[in-house]
Amino acid sequence: MVARGGMQAFGRGIHLTVLRDIVWGGTYAGLRNWLPEKLLFLGTSTGFIAKDASAPSKSKPGVISFTSNMVAGGIGTMISSPINYCRNMAYGHNVAHEARGVMSILGDLVHDTNVHHARSGKSRASYFLGRLAIGWGTLRVALGLAVSSQIYIECCALSVWD
Repeated sequence: MVARGGMQAFGRGIHLTVLRDIVWGGTYAGLRNWLPEKLLFLGTSTGFIAKDASAPSKSKPGVISFTSNMVAGGIGTMISSPINYCRNMAYGHNVAHEARGVMSILGDLVHDTNVHHARSGKSRASYFLGRLAIGWGTLRVALGLAVSSQIYIECCALSVWD
């Protein structure tokens, strides 16, 4: 790879990697801090949680924390997946040729989705989501974030340094 494209081949999609991580991290961090109070409100208004429940920041780790981390991780992954798709295409592109732009790559994805639908008659959404790798991997990321966050919260609660 270095012989054909030089060291630039390794940096071809780095800007897309950074953008993907900024979008994912911003979405995840924003939602995981915003969702608990929305879920607490929903829980108290439906009777799932007692009306006198403490504020989310003071509540014990549990269903709300797990759910908010899982939803935030899943949504962050889905929102950043078009950027990840473009990143994968940039890294997979022949290093001897000029790199394609994001809009060109996404335009081709939409075109391919329509062509696939016309040829096979299968759902556009199914093909599109498959190309963006939204599915079991997204669920794995969401569950992994939720479980690891709960483990971290429990370890902090057991900490002797408090």
